[in-house]
Amino acid sequence: MTITHYLTIQTCKRVFFDPNYGVMRSSEPLIIPSYLLIEPLCLIGISVDNLPLKYTKYCYKNDSSVSISDFLKTFWEREYKIHGFNFEKIKGIPDLLVIDHRCRELIQPCFYQWLETNGISYSFSDSKNRKAISKFLQHQDYPHTGFYKKMTRDNSYITSQEQYALSIDVLNSQENFFDCIFPIKKHLPTINLYQNYRHRIIESTFAADVNLSCIIPLESKADRALEDAYWVKADLKSGSFGYLHNRQERDEADSARYEKKAFLAAIKALPETQWDAIFTDDQISLLNDIKKQRFKDTINVDDDEFYDLCSRLGLLDFTGPVTLSFNASKLTRAEIIELWDLYSGGGDVQFSCELILPPWYFTRDERKFRCFYTAREDNGIFFICDPDSAAAKAFDKGDCLNHMQTNTFQVRQIHEKINIDCFDEMILNNRQFLIFLDEQLKLFSRTILDYNY
Repeated sequence: MTITHYLTIQTCKRVFFDPNYGVMRSSEPLIIPSYLLIEPLCLIGISVDNLPLKYTKYCYKNDSSVSISDFLKTFWEREYKIHGFNFEKIKGIPDLLVIDHRCRELIQPCFYQWLETNGISYSFSDSKNRKAISKFLQHQDYPHTGFYKKMTRDNSYITSQEQYALSIDVLNSQENFFDCIFPIKKHLPTINLYQNYRHRIIESTFAADVNLSCIIPLESKADRALEDAYWVKADLKSGSFGYLHNRQERDEADSARYEKKAFLAAIKALPETQWDAIFTDDQISLLNDIKKQRFKDTINVDDDEFYDLCSRLGLLDFTGPVTLSFNASKLTRAEIIELWDLYSGGGDVQFSCELILPPWYFTRDERKFRCFYTAREDNGIFFICDPDSAAAKAFDKGDCLNHMQTNTFQVRQIHEKINIDCFDEMILNNRQFLIFLDEQLKLFSRTILDYNY
C-alpha cells in the first residue's frame, strides 16, 4: 500500500470574480456568457487517497505568478492533527502523485523536473479512473466561506455593489483554515503509513510552472445557464458573505410544484411514530388518506391546511425550529433530491455529515444502514437509509447539492454518552433521543470543530 495524492487544475464552476461584487460564489455550477464581466476563477487542488483531506487554492486566470510546485510544497509541509486517535500529526510528500490528465497541456516541463529532483513518482489519470475523477470533483464543491470564521468589516472590502465583498485571499485562507482531520476505521491503514514516513526536505520551487491563460472550462451535465440570477448581499449580523443565486423566476414559478413533491416525499419517509408530535388529529387523518392513495398527488388539500402542514414539516419559512428524521430508504432518487433541496435551502448548507456506527453494529433484523444529517438555521434533519438505496447513492454521487461528503464522524465523536443500542429505531421513533442527538450535533459543529481546528 502506498500514499497517493491526486492533483488537478480546473476552471471553477461555482466561484467567479466580478469587480463590482468581488468573489462570487454560485448556488449552482454555471456557464457564464463571454460578454459579461463575470470571470470564472481557476483552482488548483490536491486530495489524499483514503483520507478525508483536500487542499484547494483559487487563483485568477491571468495570474502568471501561480506555481503548482509552490502550492504542493505548502501542502506537503503543512501538519494535520488526527482527531480521536493517539497519532502524531501527518505531513509529507506522497509515494505517487496522480495528475489530472486534462491539465497535461497547462503544466510546464520545469514542474516535472522539480518532481524528479524531489524523488516524487507521478502518473496521469485517465477517463476510466473513477476514484481519481471523484477526487478531482471534490474541489468543485460550493466553498462555505464564513461558516466557521464569520465575515467581518476587517476581512471584507467595499465594491460598487457590495459593502462586504469577499477577496480571493480571504477565500483561500478560509477554505484551507482547518488543520485537523476526522478519520474513521477505514482510514487507519493510510494514517499508519504516515506514522512510518520519513520526512524529506523539499527543494526550491519554480515561480511559473503552469500556464492558466489557455485553460478551457470542462463541460458537465450539471452545468446551468445564467438565468434570472440575483445577488444575495452579505449580512454583517450573521457573518455571511454574499453569493449568487441562479434561476429566481423559475424558483418562484415552480415553488408550488417543488413544495408539493417535497411534501409527499416527506410524508412518505416520515415514520408514523413522529406524526403525533407534529400534526393534529384531523391532519393525521388526512395523511392516512394520502398514504392509502400511495402518496400520489390525487387528494385536494385546502391551501391554508397545506401551508400549515408544510410549516410543521419545516418545508416553508416559519418561526420555530424543526427536528425530524426520515426513513429515506423508501424514497426514489428524485424524491430525496427534492427533499434535500428544500431542507438545505437549495444547497445553502451550513453543516452536514454522515454518522458512522461501529463495524459490529447491526439492526435487529441484522441489516446495516447509513445515517446522514444536515443543519440549516435552527433545523436539524436526519436521513436513515439502506447502503444500497437510491438515497445513499444520491448522497455519494453529489446529487444532494453541497452535502459535505468529507464530513464523516463516529457517533461517539459527537458525544461519548450517546446510546447506540437500537440506534436506527431510536432516531426514527424516539422524539426525545432525536432532539438530544440534534442538539449534540449542533454543539459539535459550532464549538468542538472550531476548537480543534
